[in-house]
Order: sequence, then structure tokens, then C-alpha cells
Amino acid sequence: MTNMTTSQASQSQANSNRKSTHNDSFILVERKKKRAKIKTNMIGTAQKSTMLQVIDELSAVYVSRLRKSITTDNIKEYIRDMGQDCKEVELLQQNRDTDFNSFKITILREKQDVFLGTEFWPSGVKYRLFRGRVSSGPNVATLPTHG
Repeated sequence: MTNMTTSQASQSQANSNRKSTHNDSFILVERKKKRAKIKTNMIGTAQKSTMLQVIDELSAVYVSRLRKSITTDNIKEYIRDMGQDCKEVELLQQNRDTDFNSFKITILREKQDVFLGTEFWPSGVKYRLFRGRVSSGPNVATLPTHG
């Protein structure tokens, strides 16, 4: 035990203290390693079905530091002028009073690289992927009722 480092000695001392304060009516539980989660989702590749159709995957971009006078319509028009389109533009409410507006822009995931490119937004505009949930809208698929 002469070659033991200080951290090893302190860890050994802590373990012996735990054992000495251990009461027989309780069991000391050590932390167990977490198992890696197994991904079970798979993606189909068949091209035959015209009856089953896949939704368009959505993504959202956070855009900020725009003047207070900028509206959702201004953002939509700018995106059209850049030759792109978006699903929705939402003005975000600030937690505290700021001198700028921020927006959440919902786009098709396949267009994400375009909207996150440095050449897309004007100089000084801050942008990134939106942190949070991207809603895909209400569930409109219903079964017909017989009555």
C-alpha cells in the first residue's frame, strides 16, 4: 500500500467509512452502469405502394436580431425573394423586453442546409436550428363513422 496515490487512499478511506456506518437493516446500493439503448426503428425502402404516403419531415430555424418593425410577412417575402419557401413563420414572444424580434421558421427538413447557410441570411442576423419541438400540425386522419 506504499505505492498508493493520494486519490486512491482517499477513495479507500471513503469505502471503509461507508462500510463502518452501514446498518444491517439497510443494503448499500451502488450505481449501476446504464445499458446502451438499442434502436428498434427501421425505415422502409419499398417503392411499390401508392396507398401509403409518408409525411414531409419538418425542421425549424430560429432567426433573431431583426428590427421590431419586421413582421412575419416580411420574413415570408424575403424567403420567396431568395427562391425558397417555408411552411410557417411565427413571431416569438420574448421573456424580457428587447429591442429586436425573433422568429421560428418551419421548413422542410430537406431545405435545412439552405436555410442554415451563411449566404442565405443578411449580415448581422443570428440564426440556428430551433431548439424545441417542431409540431407537424393537428392529427387530421380520422376513421369514418357509421351511423
